[in-house]
Amino acid sequence: MDMEEIEEKLNNLIFEVKTANADFKNYNSFNLEDISVRITDLCNAATSLPNGGAIDVKPLLEILRDDLTKLSKNIQQANEDQSKNIKLN
Repeated sequence: MDMEEIEEKLNNLIFEVKTANADFKNYNSFNLEDISVRITDLCNAATSLPNGGAIDVKPLLEILRDDLTKLSKNIQQANEDQSKNIKLN
């Protein structure tokens, strides 16, 4: 995989995670099937780039990490809120 392809795939993953977060907030289902495998593949490809190319995709990886963290926190908060509602009833 070359730099351009890695960047394109990372941008696609970022969009996919942002969309999943918006779907979750709007009570719609989402599917991030095999995302961990796809992230691992992209990280491996990035570290295989010549001349420190992995450094060039680091900002995209950080955006992806941050977006995944936001989604995770939103899901965790929703679970906690649901648990509180169940205990109250």
